[in-house]
Amino acid sequence: MMHMHIAARKPEFLVFSDDWGEHPSSCQHIFRIIGKEHRVLWVNTIGMRNPTWTARDAKKAVKKAGKMLRIAKGPNQGENRDGNISVCQPMMLPGVRSRAVRWFNARSVTRTVRTMMRELRFENPIVVTTVPNAVEYRDLIVDRRVIYYC
Repeated sequence: MMHMHIAARKPEFLVFSDDWGEHPSSCQHIFRIIGKEHRVLWVNTIGMRNPTWTARDAKKAVKKAGKMLRIAKGPNQGENRDGNISVCQPMMLPGVRSRAVRWFNARSVTRTVRTMMRELRFENPIVVTTVPNAVEYRDLIVDRRVIYYC
């Protein structure tokens, strides 16, 4: 009798959080370590706060829009910066109180992340989120293990 040994695939992670590398966070620290052994698809998201008409918010918006446009021009959104970590920057609009904006963001994030998951051959990632608005992407997280880390 011949025994076949099939190697178990290591868990993969789909992370919804702040912009990778923008400022040190505990979630980024954890996934720099996890990323040494596991594949990670990190999704840069927008915050929950509505923007205000200040110079600080305007500067932040220009920087964020630049990232979205720069990455969207490339053939593959993934930026493999730390070994197994690919960074995804979907087009997103600020203003989470608006139903239309939430609808747009949900469609944009879902489409972009599904495309990247297909390109990276992610099969059944564990979802980790540090942002409550990830619930808007329920089409991506249904039937998956989800960790809300705050």
